[in-house]
Amino acid sequence: MSISNNTPKDKQSKRDVTDSTTPAYPDSTTLLNRSTSSAKIQLSDMQPVETKVVERIKNLEISIEQHRASLDQLEQITQSLQRELAAVKEKHEAVVQVADARTRELKSAMDELQETSLANSGRLQELWELVRQLSEDLASKEGQLVEIQNRIEDLKQNREEILRDREETEREPLEITQMEKAKLLVEYEEIQGIEQSCVEIMEELKRSFSPEEIEKKRAKVMANEDRIAQLEGMIAESKTSSMIDERNADELILQFDKVYERRIRSHTHEFEGLEHQAMELEKQRDQEANAALEEYLRLNQLSVEAEESASREEFNLLAEREKLAELESTLEALKLELVQRRETITA
Repeated sequence: MSISNNTPKDKQSKRDVTDSTTPAYPDSTTLLNRSTSSAKIQLSDMQPVETKVVERIKNLEISIEQHRASLDQLEQITQSLQRELAAVKEKHEAVVQVADARTRELKSAMDELQETSLANSGRLQELWELVRQLSEDLASKEGQLVEIQNRIEDLKQNREEILRDREETEREPLEITQMEKAKLLVEYEEIQGIEQSCVEIMEELKRSFSPEEIEKKRAKVMANEDRIAQLEGMIAESKTSSMIDERNADELILQFDKVYERRIRSHTHEFEGLEHQAMELEKQRDQEANAALEEYLRLNQLSVEAEESASREEFNLLAEREKLAELESTLEALKLELVQRRETITA
């Protein structure tokens, strides 16, 4: 049963009744009389339905009380939801601020990582260039080492040739000296034979020849003596020349020994210096190669660690974003539920 056509007086009386300390709603008889009077219906005409109306009014009062309790509960829930919403907003703002700060940090870290990566790339390029230069230096040093080894072989061959030349040079003066001595010995024996023949001739002349013949023979002997003197002078000169030649040969041999020993020592020192230089170059090359390899491994490890750190930061950022999305979804659900409750209350 609907209640309508309430006069201003009835509305004012309802406000007075509601604002007073009496119960919030009038009793069923008053309400029924007001309703029937406003509808210009006599109470006597509605006696058969009074009981149902009273029960209906009581049910309405109970329903109104329940709605009031439900409204209070909804208001409490609304206030609680508003507090939760404020807390969620604060948390959301804090999370957003943290996420923004974290995003800025990650962006800065990514920029630094990119700069580091670029620097590492440049350093790696420099290292590759250094490795290439070291490889070229190594090839050059290996070529120099081959040249040094070839020079060592040449020095060995030169030394062997020098030793052979020395032996031949020593053998030739000795052979010449021996030949000169044999020649002088033959001439000396010839001179001895001539002297002996001269003595025999003198004795024979004394025994058998006349003074003229003796004088002739004496002249011949004197000529022979002059020839002998000449031959002896020649022999002496030959001996002197032979001695000079021997001394010269000895001096030449000594000078030859000194020169070739000096050359051998010089070549030996040069060979030792070249060998030491080659060893130092090889050691320096190994040290540079090891240093370049260690630097490359260190930069590679730093790059790997930076990539792992960036991956972890990116994963954490994604987790924060997922958590933020969940919070936003929860907030939207709470807002939707709040709107639905308000619509329900309004209805």
